Amino acid sequence: MIRRIIAVIAGIVVAGVVVAIVEEIGHIVYPLPETLDWADPTTVQNYMATLPLPAILFVLAAWVFGAFGGSVVATLIAKHKSYIYSAIVTGMMLLGSIYNLLKIPHPTWFAVLAIILVPLAGYLAWLIVKGNNESAAAPSLE
Repeated sequence: MIRRIIAVIAGIVVAGVVVAIVEEIGHIVYPLPETLDWADPTTVQNYMATLPLPAILFVLAAWVFGAFGGSVVATLIAKHKSYIYSAIVTGMMLLGSIYNLLKIPHPTWFAVLAIILVPLAGYLAWLIVKGNNESAAAPSLE
């Protein structure tokens, strides 16, 4: 039981760290304006409309890599029925992504891709780490 709790906590922590690192790299490449007021929705919306495509893709990559990395860690630690703990971590990443999408305006294509790619990244991470060696049958996409 403790192993499974640690799997989830460690997976979420790793996912958050990966997101922070990738987003920070994005902010280095595409610096945020010093005058940006995140409390003003109109200012944020105007800023988001001016972002170049690669800047937005850094955010998407952060979420996808975060879900992947967190799922890998949860799978490695949980061992038995690891798909459950991988799914919990991936689900938390998806919820965080949806919260971000609701709070900060993003292009529609970005929201659709995020909602598809974040869970897919978590599932693929689990497949890579455990694949067919999982001790208990796991759900498949087929």
